[in-house]
Amino acid sequence: MQERESTLAERAARPGLSDLLRHPSITSRLRERWNRWEDLLATAIADDVGAGLDDPQPKVVAAAITAAIRIAAAALQKQPKERKQIAEQVFDLLASGLGRYGAEVRGTKRNSPRKR
Repeated sequence: MQERESTLAERAARPGLSDLLRHPSITSRLRERWNRWEDLLATAIADDVGAGLDDPQPKVVAAAITAAIRIAAAALQKQPKERKQIAEQVFDLLASGLGRYGAEVRGTKRNSPRKR
């Protein structure tokens, strides 16, 4: 029983995620990680669709995906009971604009940006 009480006291003394995210050094470190994940995702997407190193599309897609995840995660902190609805809304919006990107079989012509 005493062990349980000390565990509960330790949990109560720990800062919550929202408390941690108020510290600039922590948010800066998280931003660095997001940027690394975004770069890794862009490389994986480029490999998957056969894009060249100078093709900006994989980077745009990776940025959109990581932004959607960050936005959904931030919204979930404020509205935890709405997590499924928020995630669906964010990813439905993302899919409506990027859903066909890279859908063609590798080696065939991919959609290129429209020329204006």
